[in-house]
Amino acid sequence: METEGAEAMAEALKAGGPVPVEVSSISTTLSAPAVTALTYEHVSALVGEVLVVPDREAVRGCLELAEHAKVWTEPAAGCLLPAARRVVERVGPDARLGLVVCGGNASAADMASWAGRFGLR
Repeated sequence: METEGAEAMAEALKAGGPVPVEVSSISTTLSAPAVTALTYEHVSALVGEVLVVPDREAVRGCLELAEHAKVWTEPAAGCLLPAARRVVERVGPDARLGLVVCGGNASAADMASWAGRFGLR
């Protein structure tokens, strides 16, 4: 899973190998300008699809995790919730998903700024 503007692996899978991407996502911990050949080889052998989530939905995921789970995350982890919802839509409501939530590289000021930017309150 990646965010729009940080979708180096999703683009590499589409292209059949590593390609440069223009990094523009607020998810700075996901923002690589390209994947390495070694990483691409492993992912392309084991992963069928990388879900790409807009920054707005990643921030919404952060706010939901803070509100409902009382967990402070950054957008790189916040994009887990919208991605998980897509998976559940595909496989059904009885699916059991495990989400690894990590990171806290976002300040309260960052989150307030992003929430305002994307109209999320």
